Amino acid sequence: MMPSTVSCSIDLQAEGKRIGHLRINKITNTAGWASTFIHLGCVVNGKGPTVLVLAGNHGDEYAGQLAALRLLQELQPEQVHGRVIIIPVLSPPAAKANTRTWPSGANFNRAFPGRPDGPPHEQLADYLTRVLFPMADVVIDMHSGGRSSTFLP
Repeated sequence: MMPSTVSCSIDLQAEGKRIGHLRINKITNTAGWASTFIHLGCVVNGKGPTVLVLAGNHGDEYAGQLAALRLLQELQPEQVHGRVIIIPVLSPPAAKANTRTWPSGANFNRAFPGRPDGPPHEQLADYLTRVLFPMADVVIDMHSGGRSSTFLP
């Protein structure tokens, strides 16, 4: 199987708190070589379970994105026994455009298991499937209402 084309800028095993990004290389009409960056953070303190927190699967679902971002900002190593990996915005192109789907029209939630040689959203799904999901004991994938839906209390 082809190796993942997504790279991570931080060591997800290192003790302490790290902020970085996933990098997805892509070809565009305006640039022969460009990248999409997916910001992430990791908080590690000793041995223990790994929790993977995801938000922004759909770009217009901002409640989860804000909650994950706040968790990333406030969570400190001394509050963790194990590892917490947080990706506040899984679909930055969709979040920037305030749309549910990526600019290509792709619904990221339907991209799994992904392909390392596919378009950027499928490369990201492949990385999550082959690299991050196997690390995790628990995956929290936050969704909320967006432009296409409203949840009332």
